[in-house]
Amino acid sequence: MPDLIDNVGSCVILKVSNVFNLSVGIKQSFSNPGTPYDNAVAESFFSMMKQEELSHNYYHSQEELEATVADYIKFFNTMRPHRKLAGQSPEAFEKSFYAERRSAI
Repeated sequence: MPDLIDNVGSCVILKVSNVFNLSVGIKQSFSNPGTPYDNAVAESFFSMMKQEELSHNYYHSQEELEATVADYIKFFNTMRPHRKLAGQSPEAFEKSFYAERRSAI
């Protein structure tokens, strides 16, 4: 199987993302006309994944790409600090949020 990345950069990464999404049954749906904020979180995530992981790696198989995406999603949700969550990961933020709610009851 040929390399999935070549010298046209972001266009190829976008194509690889689209191929992956289709292969696992994901239908990408970005902003509807007149509602530019409805997919801001998804667009931000895809942008970060491309910048932090996909743009500087080569994938020699679909399985390698799928494993990388799964690992990145796990990292993003469990370990990566998020500025809007006061430097916590989403998992840590969620745990502290529910712990505070339980202690308030």
